[in-house]
Amino acid sequence: MNQFDVLIVGAGPVGLFLAHEMVRRQVRSAIVEQEPGQSEHSKALAVMPRTMEVFEMAGIVEPFRRTATPARFARIVAHQRELARIAFDPQNCDYPYVAMIPQNVTERLLAERLAAAGGAVQQDTRGH
Repeated sequence: MNQFDVLIVGAGPVGLFLAHEMVRRQVRSAIVEQEPGQSEHSKALAVMPRTMEVFEMAGIVEPFRRTATPARFARIVAHQRELARIAFDPQNCDYPYVAMIPQNVTERLLAERLAAAGGAVQQDTRGH
């Protein structure tokens, strides 16, 4: 039986990023996911500017930068009338936008970075 220092349960964005960081730091770890494959549906639509900075520090930001649709503001509209406009303008940030990337794409990009670093998700672990 394999020995691990860290067991990561769940291959969502946080679990995948953590697994990548464990591999990058040469910490013995395993990431398990109960589902048989990655979700094809998105539960979230964006990556926040500070998260992009964390991805940059981890050396994995480029695929996210290339994939993202930068959103610099949001509009709230009802009956063809603009009710509000919200600017996304974080101060002192290299990513002055919200990166519009569906969660399933974020997970795919993180899984690809994990695999490139030598890690892998153990899928379909329900009942094991």
